[in-house]
Amino acid sequence: MAAVAATEDFGLFGDAGRSLHGARGVRLAYWMLGVIGPAAWAAAPGEGAAGKLAGLPANHAPDFAPDVRTALPAGVEALASAALTCLARVRRGPSMPHADTPHTIAKQR
Repeated sequence: MAAVAATEDFGLFGDAGRSLHGARGVRLAYWMLGVIGPAAWAAAPGEGAAGKLAGLPANHAPDFAPDVRTALPAGVEALASAALTCLARVRRGPSMPHADTPHTIAKQR
């Protein structure tokens, strides 16, 4: 994926912003979640993903309109899966095998 200027201040939450928040070793993750519905994607001008994305409104544009029916469930599932995976690593510890998956952890609760 080509570099994009999704947010210019995000890096300041990590080590680049240490002079602002005083923390060291802050780990960051920035998620790019597709939120355009199938109909809007099909109607978007341009060839290929990059061409279509260039023709669609960005997240701060006044006509930005995410397809909540598809974007919200996908985003919640992705974030919950990532969180459960990270929590499983903490729970499991470095010496235990990687047997737990996010889904098995959720079923155990």
